[in-house]
Parts: sequence; structure tokens; C-alpha cells
Amino acid sequence: METFNTGAETFNASWVEAYTELAKKLLPFKNNRQALIAIIKEVYAEINIKLPTLERDNNIVDIDPFTVFGFFNKNSQTNENRVKILSALSKKIGVGIAALSFEGVPTVNNQNATFYYFIGSRNAEDIDNLWGLFESALKYIGDKSQEARKKFCHFFNLVIGAKGNNNGKITMGLYWVSAREYLNLDSRNQWFIYETDKLPTALTQKLPKVTNKIPAERLGDNDENETHYWLYAPGRNAENWGQFKSDGIMAIGWGQIGDLSDFPDKASMKAKMKELYGSLY
Repeated sequence: METFNTGAETFNASWVEAYTELAKKLLPFKNNRQALIAIIKEVYAEINIKLPTLERDNNIVDIDPFTVFGFFNKNSQTNENRVKILSALSKKIGVGIAALSFEGVPTVNNQNATFYYFIGSRNAEDIDNLWGLFESALKYIGDKSQEARKKFCHFFNLVIGAKGNNNGKITMGLYWVSAREYLNLDSRNQWFIYETDKLPTALTQKLPKVTNKIPAERLGDNDENETHYWLYAPGRNAENWGQFKSDGIMAIGWGQIGDLSDFPDKASMKAKMKELYGSLY
């Protein structure tokens, strides 16, 4: 089981690895979406749960991977049904899923759970673009080249402009795909970052504003002078912020690892972290 130790409490993140592996297994269906649709129908028939409405009259002709993730990430869904859907789907496409906690997983509104509009209301290329974003997002995880970045940004801008989508929904989908790589900018997170006093004003004033598209000036070939930021929250909901600010410290919740100065190098430190906290490290 993977966990994030915040110092104040342990945060179960077993879903992070499971979702990442599921995303990798979904990618080959980009060019075989009818097979994926057939699997989805089989899953819901086997677990005896009603298939969500994915088209008018549920005559499903196409599907995208973010909508598939939405099957088990709806805000009024019971944990029991989430586990049933995820477990059955994972088994069908060859992902080993152990017992999961969904703690910390953002959920999509039941009434807006597809990432596309139905036939007659969507553009012909909308679902293709969703697959393009999904594929380029997975590639960008391991390839930070300008070409990979531009491709990801290209599809992000196309998808964000489609009917029914917005920054919060699309970044939520990307967070499902790889929580280690992408930040969920749903309304709650935007409020926390930009409107509360949990983060230093000096930092939030420098952060780029959330926009519906990645601005053209941020797609340039040369980003060597670009400023990068780490988003840091001490404890759950930054509950230790006041204390840490007063003490002039930053801390990470690796209490079990002990004094970092006892390790001769980074490799031995990483080995101990992996032993204690699992494959997250």
C-alpha cells in the first residue's frame, strides 16, 4: 500500500499507482475503441450495475479514456460500486488491483460525467482530441522534450475549448491519469491556491492565473529562463502552516526514515524510502 505521510497523519494513496497502470493499459485502445466499448458493456453486465448514459439512447459509437475513468470517480457514487467497476474493468484489461482507498481522489459531477457531448452536439474530432491529450499526457511524463510539450499543449488547448469541458474538469482527468505529474485545478483547489491565505502572498502573486487555454507565450522553444514552483502544503489542508512559518522551517513527513544525515548518499536514502513507503519512491 502506498501512503503519503504528512507528519500529522497518514494519507492512503494506493489509488495513484493503480490509476497510472490503468491509464497505460487503456492507451492501446486509442485505435480500437469498439473493443473498449464491448469491454465496458461486459463489465456493467457482469457486476449488475446499470451502464451510465454515454450517448442518446445509449447507442454508444465512441468513447474516450477520461470518461472511462469517470465511471468510478463520480461524486455521489458509493465506494462499493466504485470498487466493483474499477476491479472488473481492471481485470478485463490486465491490471492487478489490490484493495484500494479512494481517499484524495477528485470526483466528477454525475450530470456531467462524460468528457464529450452527445452525437449532434459535439464536433467530429472531439473524442479523437481527447485521446490525443491522453496519449500526449502519458508521453510527457517520461519525455520533457519541446516536441512532447508542444504536442501536449496543442491537444490541451483543443480539448479545453470543446463543449462541456473546462480547466477544472480536464485537469482533474489528467490528475487521475498521473497524480504525480499533473495538478488538479478544480474549483476547490483553485480556491485553496488563489483565494485563501494558506500560501504566501509572494508566491501566489507570481503564479500564473488559471486560463481556459495555455497562452501562446508559454509555448515557446526556449524555456530555460522560465520560473518553476513547488506547491508545498505542510500537513493536511496546510494545517501546520502557521507553526512552520513562525519557526521558519519546512518539513516533510518522513518520520520513519530518521535523521537524513545518517545516510551516506541519495541512493541509500532512496532505497530506505522505498522500503518504508513502497513504490511511490
